[in-house]
Amino acid sequence: MRWTMLTLVALLWTGACAYAQDNGQMIFAPPVTPPPVDQKDPLAVGRAYYEACQKGDAERALSLIVQVGPLADSVRQMGMVMRAGPEMQPYGLQGMLDEMALLPIGLNPAPATYSAQAEGDGTTVTVTQSPVVTRKVVLVKGEDGLWRVDLLRSIIGSTGHKDSVLVTQFQRMAGGGGGAPEDTDQQARQRISSAARALIGYAEAHGNTLPPAQTWTEDVAKYSLDPLVLRRPGLKDGECGYALNAQIAGQKLPDWPARSSTVLLFEVDDPAPNLVGAPDEDLPAKLANGKSPWVAMCDGIVVRATPEMTVSRQVEAWAHSDTCQRHLRALAGGLLQYARDHEGKLPPATSWCDDMPYLPPEPDGTQPFTCPAEPDFACGYAINRALAGRDIRTLPDHWRYVLLVHAIQGVRNEAVDVGAAAPVGKHRQRWAGEMEIMAMLNGNINNVPKGTPYPQPPAPKP
Repeated sequence: MRWTMLTLVALLWTGACAYAQDNGQMIFAPPVTPPPVDQKDPLAVGRAYYEACQKGDAERALSLIVQVGPLADSVRQMGMVMRAGPEMQPYGLQGMLDEMALLPIGLNPAPATYSAQAEGDGTTVTVTQSPVVTRKVVLVKGEDGLWRVDLLRSIIGSTGHKDSVLVTQFQRMAGGGGGAPEDTDQQARQRISSAARALIGYAEAHGNTLPPAQTWTEDVAKYSLDPLVLRRPGLKDGECGYALNAQIAGQKLPDWPARSSTVLLFEVDDPAPNLVGAPDEDLPAKLANGKSPWVAMCDGIVVRATPEMTVSRQVEAWAHSDTCQRHLRALAGGLLQYARDHEGKLPPATSWCDDMPYLPPEPDGTQPFTCPAEPDFACGYAINRALAGRDIRTLPDHWRYVLLVHAIQGVRNEAVDVGAAAPVGKHRQRWAGEMEIMAMLNGNINNVPKGTPYPQPPAPKP
């Protein structure tokens, strides 16, 4: 099954779950006791489970899987949504598959035979595919000597996708139970996000003050309702795997907007509780699992640590990105104001910096023409030569046209030919890494990674 298909299934699941709610509660059919299965016979268990899936018999299937705790609710919800009842018949899974087979998404590349038949004013081409389908039901033997289905390993074995959307969704909803493989990176991100929110919640309930360094894990654990909130995925009871920023332990949370640039919590390999540390010195470049650690800021936002940069440099880079976006937005606004005052025409390429209305300096004293990535440039931005001097009222869909990009020479009134792809990535952003930031003709800001295509205007009509 392809990624696209899994994503659409997950979206359909989410939407239909909302459809199937009544007064905030999921509606399920009354439980039915499934007939007994000889669970000492793995073949009988595997066959019974697969037949239950084919028939949509959720209760029988649930009786045969590993760990029917929160995972059972996830399976039951999925089965209810994807099993088309009379009121949801048009949205059944088979109908969805039939519809998506007519879209160019690479759903089923198996060999096909074709036949054509004239019908009225058209011709119908019938496509017939008969792929060989193989499913794998993975079972594990419990301490009681009975065989049960390991659902997540079965999905992986049947699809070949270790990090498929379905696997991720089941792990997220079920807390990683049911024979789940090692916790995914997404689970690690969600766990530290919950830990950060618990810390912030504790502080807000205690005069906006964070717990002291010596007892912070115990203090927050008593305050939080989630027993796993301060335990990094994969660790045992009593272990933690997070370090609190030593500079703010026992202190008040920073005022806004400083929270977005202040580290609150970060992942570490040491499982001891009540760890504190300095993010720049104690944040590991890589965890033992080979992943870069997640870092939670004091505003609750979680970001990925960058191995080649200290946290302080990352925070500075994010601030530069924010400043650049503000400056580009101000310059684009000035150019559009000029066009309104000049019958829709932008200023010429040779004088666009000089012709704009007065632009006041930013609150921090910087000029909008200055890009923090190139502070020595006389002007850090260049206008798209193809738009300079043009009557932009003749151009449709202004959001498609690149107006301003980063300068190359750094001189005032610089104009450049905007190519097909971004040649640079001047700024690092919290979620997207190194990006080229540009202003569009409608005044909005856009971002693309280095080497990826710029937004393109619509093709001219013949």
